[in-house]
Amino acid sequence: MSARLAIPIAALAAMIACTGRTPPETDGGPPPDVPARPDAGDARDAGPEDPFDPSSSCAAWVSPLESTVGSLLLLVDQSVSMQLDGREATRWEELQEGIASWIEDAPAELEVGLVRFPEHTTGCATPLEPTVAIAPLSAEQRAQLVGALGELPFSSETPLTAAVESGFALLDRLPSAEPRGIVLLTDGLDTCHPDGPGVPDRLVRLVRERATQQQQPTVTISLGGDRGDLSVLAANGGAPSFEGCAATCRWDTPIEACCQFLFVRAGLDEAERLLGESCSFDLPWTSPPSARDLELINLGLRRDDGSIERLRIVTPGRPGGHARLGDDGAHVVLTDATRCERVRRGEAALIGSFGCAQERW
Repeated sequence: MSARLAIPIAALAAMIACTGRTPPETDGGPPPDVPARPDAGDARDAGPEDPFDPSSSCAAWVSPLESTVGSLLLLVDQSVSMQLDGREATRWEELQEGIASWIEDAPAELEVGLVRFPEHTTGCATPLEPTVAIAPLSAEQRAQLVGALGELPFSSETPLTAAVESGFALLDRLPSAEPRGIVLLTDGLDTCHPDGPGVPDRLVRLVRERATQQQQPTVTISLGGDRGDLSVLAANGGAPSFEGCAATCRWDTPIEACCQFLFVRAGLDEAERLLGESCSFDLPWTSPPSARDLELINLGLRRDDGSIERLRIVTPGRPGGHARLGDDGAHVVLTDATRCERVRRGEAALIGSFGCAQERW
């Protein structure tokens, strides 16, 4: 990954970028890329045998789990105010360059899609399908994302609420345990609201519920004169506010030094960081797991001293645990906030074991 651009703004200095994942390491036994799957008759309760001990007769593999690289959907306002005549460098040009710069540096594992809204020159219709579908950042995907911003903005309306609702509907198509979030890039208020331009309460409630109940942040990057009103979205969306500036960018100033560019880049870096700090982790399957396979998963937190705390896995009839398996069985989510924070701070590592029946509690 190429070096990140330096952000010459003190408030942004603490932002860090996520790095790519490395393959999980094993503590012994067969490597996780070829996990042995014991016959159902061989599985038994962990009982006195430790499922996290690679020498246990029931443990096919024991492995640290890596954070799941999630998905971001960029919602880009294409109202004509993003391309006002008379500016030496327009908001749209700074947005284009900021997104292109971030896409160049983002990890290939990150999945990114893009929606330009609204859909037509007039009216408030919002696309039901993405302009660029969410996919890992291959060379082709990067080119499609940058190319999607080639056409100048042309719409007379800014349907913020409909765009965010449509964006979350698109994210809901992804596997349930996969981290995901929205980046909203706009220079104005919702002009399609029946009470006039503003930030409707319905939109504020939506981003707050998604951030607090489903850990799906909305990063708002404000590029126009309505920064104060739009900051309420940032306050409720689970992410810092990224507010541009009113100053124009002169032709004799490198666009990488223009404030709108810097805020676009910083907001995208923050969105990537938030996903990297999610509490969703990959299980190292090489093929889709069966229902029986999922009954042979055990989870634990390994502390610096080597001790392991066994975690309770939420299953039907056993609510209130520390973690849950994703619907597809490919991910596991730490649902306990305290333990999630310990993993984020590097005070503990999440490890998984396959082969021993889940401990009953």
